[in-house]
Amino acid sequence: MVLSVSEGTQNIFDFLGFFSAGPPSSTLRMESYCIEQPRCCAELSSDGWFRRIKCLLAEVPDKLPSSALKVSLHTNKITSITPGKFRLLTNCTSLSLANNWIAIVEKETFKGMVSLKLLVLSRNQISQIDTGAFLGLDSVQKLILNINLLSVLKYGMFSGLKRVF
Repeated sequence: MVLSVSEGTQNIFDFLGFFSAGPPSSTLRMESYCIEQPRCCAELSSDGWFRRIKCLLAEVPDKLPSSALKVSLHTNKITSITPGKFRLLTNCTSLSLANNWIAIVEKETFKGMVSLKLLVLSRNQISQIDTGAFLGLDSVQKLILNINLLSVLKYGMFSGLKRVF
């Protein structure tokens, strides 16, 4: 798989395994979320990876497996994220929503993701991040927001990110 990302970002993805495919332990069919590819499958691999890559998803699926440790929904057509969609992913350490069409990150979008260490939102259309969007993400160490449309950084926009470096 070849994605155009910055060298530093590529290294982070490689380290965390975003570009490697593990053997699926089970395959979940969620065809209602695929626009043009009705046979696009979601895989939950034995090492805790949940991937929905290049499935042309228009939204984040409702039934994300709560046992997923790493979730990758990059390279889809997701335009918005309903706050609370990730609330059951309490053990998830990595979330990639890169290369979608997300425009706004709303308050409490990632609520419940208490174990999250890496959040990748690069290559979207993000022009607004609401105050409180990252509340409760005390464990996040890396937030990747490159190649978006942010022109103003508001006071409190990154509240909740205590460990980001």
